[in-house]
Amino acid sequence: MDLPTYIKQQNQENFIEELTQTLLDNLSNNGFVIPAQNTATITSLSLTMPVPTLWYNTDINKLQFSVAAGVVQTITSV
Repeated sequence: MDLPTYIKQQNQENFIEELTQTLLDNLSNNGFVIPAQNTATITSLSLTMPVPTLWYNTDINKLQFSVAAGVVQTITSV
């Protein structure tokens, strides 16, 4: 989710509106949007993102999550 950055300055009168719109676009009573990334990006992100972070892998069409820095596990059906 690309949240707007808050910086105290005069030109930020739209901050609340931008933040509200971003949250409305990505969160609802019915769920939330999981970021879609390819394998290379997920591998790179998994080194720095907090555990657990969840992604939708567009290369393999499956959910993946980080279990440790640089370690990603795929959610599969049984």
